[in-house]
Amino acid sequence: MKPDPLRGPKLKLERANRHIRDTESAVRDFILRNPYRMFSEVNNETGEKLIKVALPREPIPGEAECAAAFGNDLQDFESTGTQRKVSRLSSAAKDLIAAQKPYRGGNDLLWSLHALDLMDKHRQLVPVQSTGSGIAFFGTANKPMRLIANPRWSPIENDMTVAIMPRDSQPQGNFKISFNIAFGDVEPVKGKQVVAVLNDLAGLVEGILLTFETRFF
Repeated sequence: MKPDPLRGPKLKLERANRHIRDTESAVRDFILRNPYRMFSEVNNETGEKLIKVALPREPIPGEAECAAAFGNDLQDFESTGTQRKVSRLSSAAKDLIAAQKPYRGGNDLLWSLHALDLMDKHRQLVPVQSTGSGIAFFGTANKPMRLIANPRWSPIENDMTVAIMPRDSQPQGNFKISFNIAFGDVEPVKGKQVVAVLNDLAGLVEGILLTFETRFF
C-alpha cells in the first residue's frame, strides 16, 4: 500500500481532536463545581460597595495546540525567512498556501493558531460570564443593587465586579452566576469560548488538509 504523505499531519489532527474532547469535558466539570466565591469590598473613591466574584487559584482547564508556518502579517509572510520554509515546494503548492492567507489580516482564525502556540499557556484562558446568564440576588429594601451588564474579569485580581450597591446594604437571596472559559488576550479569539474556537480551528485545519490531499496526492 502506498504510504500516506499526510499521515503525520492527520495524526496530529486526531490527537488535537482528542485533546478538544478532553478539554470540553474538563471545562464542563470545572463549571459544574461552581468554583467561585462571592465577596464585597468598598470602592474608596465612590463609597459604594462592590459585589465581586473570585475563582480559586487553580489551573483553568482548556488547552489544545497546533503549529505551522505563519507570518505576523502579509509583509512578514512574504519575507525571505518565511518563504524559505516553503522554498522546496512546487509553485502550485506555494500558491495554495498563499491562498490560505495564514497571517494576521488574512485568515485571522488560522493565524490565531500561531498566536496561541507562542503565548504562555497559563495566560491564555480566563473565565467569562455566559451570554444571557442571570445573577440571582438582590439588595435590601429601598437600597437597590445595580447589576453589571457585561462584567470583565481582572486577571491580576482574579475576580470581576458583578454588582454595585450602597455601602450600608447587604446582598440577599440566592446567588448563582453562569460562566464559561474563554481565551484571554489572544487576538483575534479574545473573549471567545475555548471549546467553540478549538472546534472551529480543527475543522479549518481538516479542510486545509483535505484541499492539499485532493490537489496533490
